[in-house]
Parts: sequence; C-alpha cells; structure tokens
Amino acid sequence: AWRVLFEQSPNGILLGDSHGNIIYTNNAAGTILGYTPEELIAMRFHDLVLPDIKWQVDINIKKLLDGETLISEVYNVRKDRSRRFVQLHETRVILPDGNYGIMVVSTDITRAKQAEEALVESMGKYQVLVERSNDGILYTKNGILTYGNPRIMEMLSVSNEDFIGKPLHIFLHPTERERISRKLEHGRIVLNEPSIFE
Repeated sequence: AWRVLFEQSPNGILLGDSHGNIIYTNNAAGTILGYTPEELIAMRFHDLVLPDIKWQVDINIKKLLDGETLISEVYNVRKDRSRRFVQLHETRVILPDGNYGIMVVSTDITRAKQAEEALVESMGKYQVLVERSNDGILYTKNGILTYGNPRIMEMLSVSNEDFIGKPLHIFLHPTERERISRKLEHGRIVLNEPSIFE
C-alpha cells in the first residue's frame, strides 16, 4: 500500500539506508533528477549534490539517524549536470529489515526560486532608478515618511535623519496638503514641483 502512495505522490521520494545508499525511489524523483529508478537505486544521496557540499550529506545523515528531522533548500544535480533547486524534508524511518533508514521527500522549487531571483534583480534595478531620479520620490505609510530619494532630500534641504519617520504634512505647503494627501492614498508619489513644499 505504501508503494502506491509513494508512486502517486507529485513529490520525489527517496529511501536510503544508514550509509546514504538509495534503496527505493518513486517516478517523481526520477523526473526531478533526470534518472531512471534503476539508475537512482545504484547511487547514494552524495551523488545528487554539488561536490563542495558532499561532506554536509554525512553530517545530515548522522543528525537524521539521531532522530532529527531536517527541512532544507538545496541544489540537486541532475543526470545532465544541470541543477534543480529543491526543498527537502528528511526524516528517519524504520526499514523492513528493522534497521534505521532515511526518507527524503523532495519538492522541485526551481521555478519559484528563479522567479524570486528575478524579482530581487528587478527590485535592485528599480532601486537604482529611484536613487538616481531627477524627481523627488518618497514613500509613506499612514502619512509617515518611510523613504526619500536623494533628490527629495536636496529639494527640501534636509538629511535622511530629519526626514524618515516624520509626518509628510509638515513638509507640505498648507495649500497643497489636501491634494497631495489624496495622491498618497497609494503610498507613493513622485514630486517634481518644489512649490508644493514649505
């Protein structure tokens, strides 16, 4: 019955002995790693990681055999030498022969990781644009200033310390406060009109 459950799992599942030798795998693990089940069963957990962290596998095996459960995110090396970023849930199990073994449940999170990295890169580029903008750009939360780019500091002749954490309205000309407050309902405003400030 457990084999049916394992085979129907969308996650890769590997069972290994106390030395890290793979003794069982499901089809999903083969799909993630690019190996056939027969190939995986002839391998060790050590063969699936980058060379510079093979030593970590032995440390993790010891922790697992001592009863710890491990959750980690690592790169696995596929048969074609490409990498897949996976989340591993590893735990100790009792094998049919009565000895301790290790069960690894692997979820391929490569696409999510790539999206995360692209977002970080995009945010970095956005930050550079904001910092170098000729327009004054500021952010607020509930009317309190949380960020100002160098141009807004220059326009107001204030330092970062005298700006961040202060209410926006103290920097606005009285006739502009209501109009600007409406624009700031979205939390951000680009200011290129020095006349709106006091």
